[in-house]
Amino acid sequence: AADGVAAEQAGHNLRGISSTTSSLAFPTDGPSLDAIAAAASEGPPSAATATEVHAELPPAATTTVPLHSSDGTHHAYLYVGSPPQRQTLIVDTGSRLVAFPCHPCDNCGKHASTHYYDPDRSTTDVIPGCDECRFGGMSKCENGSCQFVQRYTEGSTLTAYEVTDVMWLGTDDVLESLENHMRLAVPFVFGCQTSEKGLFVNQYADGIMGMAMHQTSLITALHEAGAIPRDAFALCLDGSGGMFSLGGTGLRYDSRSSSGRSISRGNSTSSESDRSSQTTKVAGRHLEPMRFTPLTKSHGWYAVGVEAVHVGDVLITSSPSVLQSFNDDKGTIIDSGTTDSYLPKAASVPFKKAWEQTTGRVYTNKLERYTYEGFLKLPLVTFTIAGDVQWSIRPESYMEAAKVKRKAGGVTSKGIIPFNISVPWQGLKSFTNRMYLDEPRGCVMGGNA
Repeated sequence: AADGVAAEQAGHNLRGISSTTSSLAFPTDGPSLDAIAAAASEGPPSAATATEVHAELPPAATTTVPLHSSDGTHHAYLYVGSPPQRQTLIVDTGSRLVAFPCHPCDNCGKHASTHYYDPDRSTTDVIPGCDECRFGGMSKCENGSCQFVQRYTEGSTLTAYEVTDVMWLGTDDVLESLENHMRLAVPFVFGCQTSEKGLFVNQYADGIMGMAMHQTSLITALHEAGAIPRDAFALCLDGSGGMFSLGGTGLRYDSRSSSGRSISRGNSTSSESDRSSQTTKVAGRHLEPMRFTPLTKSHGWYAVGVEAVHVGDVLITSSPSVLQSFNDDKGTIIDSGTTDSYLPKAASVPFKKAWEQTTGRVYTNKLERYTYEGFLKLPLVTFTIAGDVQWSIRPESYMEAAKVKRKAGGVTSKGIIPFNISVPWQGLKSFTNRMYLDEPRGCVMGGNA
């Protein structure tokens, strides 16, 4: 997530927004934290006791494109310019800018694309003048262009100038993307990078596609241009990739399916499932019908209200102060651009006690080894969020299978490897728990959630 999003939150009070597909309602008083904790003390609610599924089907997407995954992050293909130059970008709901290296960029690393985007090769690029800067509060006039520096919370930095060019989302097939998706092309302002530092230098992706709620969002631009019917999108993520639906949601409910999770833009966010896309065919269905939860903010991050958290059957938020720590400051945000998940530091002690009670192991983020049978005994970590929606994070999501290097002092991780929980393994397999308990305020639900 970018530091810039934090600045956008200033002056915006937290507010719950109950949403249907046709109207918005602003609630007044809700239950106290004590009442929530008491109601949650019997363990996570079952599906039978959850709030009834919304009567209407959520709006269907008009276009769905595939995502692919590398090193725990999820990427989309973005086509830019005329003729189009393809870029591979991280899909990041925790920041707001679209940015990637431009030729020449002497201080940029090697990434997925063979060549940097070259404005000189495009016949449709425009460099805004200093009186036309779009990134207000960030861009400054230097050498006749709108230049800015963006810093991200994990320490990476990019330096760029504003460029406007036509762009659209597509697939890895250039011809298919031209035939099926070029109708989505819209002029859009982005950051043309001249320098990058930190993790950006060595990452697989060319750049980043910020999807936070902001007037400079690509989704908003597509909607305003009439390319999609609603200012909405949905993400379905798994270990190998997933799908990115524009204008609505792109999956149907089928009890025989494999699971996924989605985020819907606007003033509500959702977990699990729904209708099929009308264009690009991408495999995948949800295990259960879609449910809705209100967002606690109407700008910037996608934040949800947490009402209880369980490790297995053990409630860790019985203390009002621990529960409040999930909703403090930024709140609990859904950040697809962050690989791991970060729970508030205030929840560390009850979480570790519940983990040890449930597993018989001391909680650690260091490398551990599990038999298949032992791994299957690891608990779900279940968030109950507003609307009585249960969001359960499975062990195969928060535990990362690791390559190991053996040496005299033990074993160390040398990278991550995909694994299929439905395929038993013999002996011991190495894993790292990527759910951290050190977020100063609020909670970050990363891509592994």
